Amino acid sequence: MPRTHMPLPEKPRSKHEVHRSRPGSSIDIAAYFYGEQTVCPDCVKDLAIPYYQISNPDRSTEDILNEAALKARIDRHGEDSFNSHEFPKVIFASDIAGGDYCFVCLRSL
Repeated sequence: MPRTHMPLPEKPRSKHEVHRSRPGSSIDIAAYFYGEQTVCPDCVKDLAIPYYQISNPDRSTEDILNEAALKARIDRHGEDSFNSHEFPKVIFASDIAGGDYCFVCLRSL
């Protein structure tokens, strides 16, 4: 009997998985700097949804923050135009040092 290749079901995404722009990318988002604290993507999303009154919370953290930035009239690409008390700033995986953790959930980054 010939062997057929059956694809495995896609692994459910872990709540604490690094948010990747593309596989193996050097620009993976590992966390955000928000109010002078390091916060993981899941916690930033949880904080932004009620504060900016975001509908459809099942989207990615980046989609949520893009909508929130539009509502707050913040240019997320011009990080010099706002401070971390006004809106979260991206921290890339390459910028994370050992021992960094989320200020909210205390998860290691």
